[in-house]
Amino acid sequence: MYQGKRIGAIILARMRSSRLPGKVMLSLNGKPVLQHIVERLSNSKYLDNIIIATSDDISCLPIENLCHRLNCSIYRGDEEDVLDRFTRASRISNVDIVVRITGDCPMVDWRIVDQVIEGYFTYNCDYSSNVNPDTFPIGFDVEVFSTGLLEYINEFAEGVDRKHITTYIYKTHPEKYKMFNLKATKLLHHPEYRVTLDTLEDYIVLHTLFDILEPGFSAEDVVRKFLALPMLYHINSKVEQKDWRVG
Repeated sequence: MYQGKRIGAIILARMRSSRLPGKVMLSLNGKPVLQHIVERLSNSKYLDNIIIATSDDISCLPIENLCHRLNCSIYRGDEEDVLDRFTRASRISNVDIVVRITGDCPMVDWRIVDQVIEGYFTYNCDYSSNVNPDTFPIGFDVEVFSTGLLEYINEFAEGVDRKHITTYIYKTHPEKYKMFNLKATKLLHHPEYRVTLDTLEDYIVLHTLFDILEPGFSAEDVVRKFLALPMLYHINSKVEQKDWRVG
């Protein structure tokens, strides 16, 4: 909770990824990718709830089983209408503010999440993020907005905005909304680094990092490893980034 508002993180995750199917359940240091995300977010000072928004497709049953094991809230909805799935997940969360996280970011840093949440309230804005423009390594992405705004978008958004959710705010109707963007510090200003999971090359990088980093590592720790081990960057530097906002 922050300033009297209940805040929940909603993680978009599904099994039918086009480039790396089942990626959210791949093992990193003995735990599924999705479990790392949930556990790292649980360190946030402000999050009251963490919800997994997954597909109702039978392929996503392993995600549901993991959520039960972790005692984590889950909503299963439409595979294609990501916006509706996300909105319905927010309704069961009993929160006022939602933090959007994608299921391919196992290194998500709760410290950055908290900074983006603080920015939302400090600047009294409609939408707070660290991705417009991108200055952090890909994989530390965070978006924050109210459930009221989410319901409005779900009612009026059409076409690609139903797949990408927040493009309605910052691309389709930017003139309507007050936005805040958290910029990376000098050390973290490496948008060329990839710590997201979309391909086998990404998995090799993440697997390496999880093996050499201490538990509770920060985004700064991750960047320092990239700087110390340049070969890490070259493993997945040629991967074409798909829009991370699809889940």
